[in-house]
Amino acid sequence: MGYRWYDARGIAVTYPFGHGLSYTTFAYSDLELTTGTKGITATVTVTNTGGRAGREVVQFYVAKPDSSVARPPQELKAHTVVALAPGARDRVSVLIERQDLAYWDIRGDRWIVEGGGYEVRAAASSRDIRATATVEVEGDVFVLPLTLDSTLGEVMAVPGAAGILGSLMPMPQAAAESDALGVDMARMMASVPVGRLLGFAAGAVTREDLEKLLVQLDAARTAAART
Repeated sequence: MGYRWYDARGIAVTYPFGHGLSYTTFAYSDLELTTGTKGITATVTVTNTGGRAGREVVQFYVAKPDSSVARPPQELKAHTVVALAPGARDRVSVLIERQDLAYWDIRGDRWIVEGGGYEVRAAASSRDIRATATVEVEGDVFVLPLTLDSTLGEVMAVPGAAGILGSLMPMPQAAAESDALGVDMARMMASVPVGRLLGFAAGAVTREDLEKLLVQLDAARTAAART
């Protein structure tokens, strides 16, 4: 079990991942992020605020709170070491490679970078976050055909799908009450394969009916993307 397991469960630890001992102290400031084809460049100012010279391992964790897939709360993606005299400061940079932002899509059988906002945290350890900034990353263009294995969230993302699907079969009670039950329940329902909805239809909708509907929605999504 690593730091990601403990972070996901909010468990306190005695010695956080990445922690170290030093005879001096350091401060972090002015975290800046830029994006390019290679990934995210993170730059932060580190100042030795103590009375002795020392070395600091500057760690950079990445989080995507609104991810459409299950991810750890944060992951270490880059680090660098800086040595400073008392009172000295230095501006250090790392490249968080684009490929390190990707997740493995089992249906597409490939790595995919999800578009949207990524939070980068400059830290002295996994529990000692010193500076945080957010940057937008352009995602990979990759669209899987809609099938019974597609998630409810993927199907609902197609314009008009909610109304069509809702008229075809009753939605699970948990989905209807997702606002009341919270974000976690909404995310859980969004990850459910749409084929499982057949169990809620009590035979009123057949597998063939649902497959035909998915073909229609897939065609509508493709047509919309071309306009």
